[in-house]
Amino acid sequence: MSGRHDDPVEVRKQVEREQDTLRKLIHDERAKGHDTQLLSFDDRSKWPGSDGEGYMIPFQIGFRGVLTKHEARRTARMWRERIERYPKACFVVTITGYENDPRELFARANGICR
Repeated sequence: MSGRHDDPVEVRKQVEREQDTLRKLIHDERAKGHDTQLLSFDDRSKWPGSDGEGYMIPFQIGFRGVLTKHEARRTARMWRERIERYPKACFVVTITGYENDPRELFARANGICR
């Protein structure tokens, strides 16, 4: 396993692991009696007009090795837009490529953004 962001097999595995985690989170919320829906931002025409209550929204802030300052600023703009539009949603924030790093994200901050 290379762990590199440009290895298509590894990237696909990472995406699949994140999708599995999201499915489990939604299953757990529904088991608690919450009517949780998953919202994807792939198609803006399908964004609900609500305040996001009952939605679980995945938000990927980047990939290991490709999170530049420009990309971080762009992602920050998207984050602000989403939380303003859906203030009552549950956001699941991820950064792909650090699954095998035991440190918390804040402990790796110096090495993440180039």
